Amino acid sequence: MKTAPRGQVRRHWKIFLVVGARPNIMKVSAVWRALQKYPRLRCNIVHTGQHYDEKLSKVFFKQFGLPRPMINLQVGSLPRQQQIALITRKFAALCKRTSPDLVVVVGDTNSTLGAAQGARRCGIRIAHVEAGLRSFDTTMPEELNRRKTDQIADFLFVTERSAIQNLVKEGIPRACIYFTGNTMVDTLVQQWKNISNSRILKRLSLQRYAYSVVTLHRPSNVDRKASLEQVLSFVCSLSQYGEVILPLHPRTAQRIKKYRLRAALQRAGVLLIPPLGYWDFLHLLRHSKFIVTDSGGVQEEATFLRVPCFTLRNNTERPVTITQGSNTLLGTNIPRAKKRLARILARKKTLRIPELWDGGAGERIAAVLAEHMTSSEQKFG
Repeated sequence: MKTAPRGQVRRHWKIFLVVGARPNIMKVSAVWRALQKYPRLRCNIVHTGQHYDEKLSKVFFKQFGLPRPMINLQVGSLPRQQQIALITRKFAALCKRTSPDLVVVVGDTNSTLGAAQGARRCGIRIAHVEAGLRSFDTTMPEELNRRKTDQIADFLFVTERSAIQNLVKEGIPRACIYFTGNTMVDTLVQQWKNISNSRILKRLSLQRYAYSVVTLHRPSNVDRKASLEQVLSFVCSLSQYGEVILPLHPRTAQRIKKYRLRAALQRAGVLLIPPLGYWDFLHLLRHSKFIVTDSGGVQEEATFLRVPCFTLRNNTERPVTITQGSNTLLGTNIPRAKKRLARILARKKTLRIPELWDGGAGERIAAVLAEHMTSSEQKFG
């Protein structure tokens, strides 16, 4: 790592913020904005190209006012291990050419782990935003990505207190862990006016609180025909509570087409729409009667918006959304899930916003990084 000659002060430090999938972009947005307040910290966004769909990537840069990525590694769609290996190799090569002082990775995608591994190969320090979340389900690729990234990170920024306990149990020094809050909430707060101004309800002819929203993308729910048929039968059953809106993730759309299941959804009155931009989706979510999802990020957004959320999984890496928020695990046994959802909708639940989910997470993260990077040359020497 380069350091300034003795007696000289370094003019700036170079930071890479890594994105590769839609959730990464939302989480990076708040950190990038906060770091702009520190002129000596020069930030560049690096895109791995893990998601290359227009609606899942480029549109979010425009909506969040982010600069174009310095480079797109263009890894494209590959099986998990091959994709991580390619990201690791390409990112390490980029680091060798450009010598960043710090790499910031977010979340739990293949890009998160691949970039962290690439940075570690080059001896570059790593900050992991959204560290310490655990589902304790090692069949989930995201769980493996989270655990491996945390083991090689130097700064671990957590969204809830359970994450601190998880990291300490795994041997991470407490001094490396920072409870800073949730950067996804930061982005939601920053974009509130644009979210409120969305016209999506008018375009879809929807009435507030008279519809439900469904998001599905996890391989365990959509990749196999039998499991997807079961999940979609559950989706069809939701029409008894009002209109059902299903924005189709590309992965889910491909499987529905492959297994010829679209007609059944249309017969049940489920409205199938393309992926939505951030403003439209959050507006749709905010005014829904409830949401059914298998996404981690949507659990958090629903909690902050105090919208009842039902998660079609047996576990969650975000327990605070259950203990304090609106989230309920329905499991993957569809007949039981239908009965449980009906029982829960029949009663009211106190919905609270978790600690430090206040729009200031990015500021707290930036302050920690600025202090460490400017207080001593030896920190990054």
